[in-house]
Amino acid sequence: MVIRMKKSYVDTKAEFRRLKTILPSIRRKDNVSKLDIILEAIKYIDDLQDQLMDRLSERRHVVSLLSLGAEVRMEENGDGVNSRGCSSSEDEEEEVEDLPNSL
Repeated sequence: MVIRMKKSYVDTKAEFRRLKTILPSIRRKDNVSKLDIILEAIKYIDDLQDQLMDRLSERRHVVSLLSLGAEVRMEENGDGVNSRGCSSSEDEEEEVEDLPNSL
């Protein structure tokens, strides 16, 4: 029983050291508490998530601009059909139908 607990403690300590090496803000600091390691890990995960959301948002923006450009080119060519395969008049009718009933 004592040997198992000691091994578990050693494993936990090793995992905290490993986590500390991953975190840029405390990687080179000495004597960092376990609580500080956990708090920095939470901050780091939040930062990574924010960066990911920013990248996804930028990609969506680029895709919308590209599809808007395609629609504009189609209208300039006189196709009268947008990127969804609807004529411009059908598209306008869809937009009116999508309005909330409270208006």
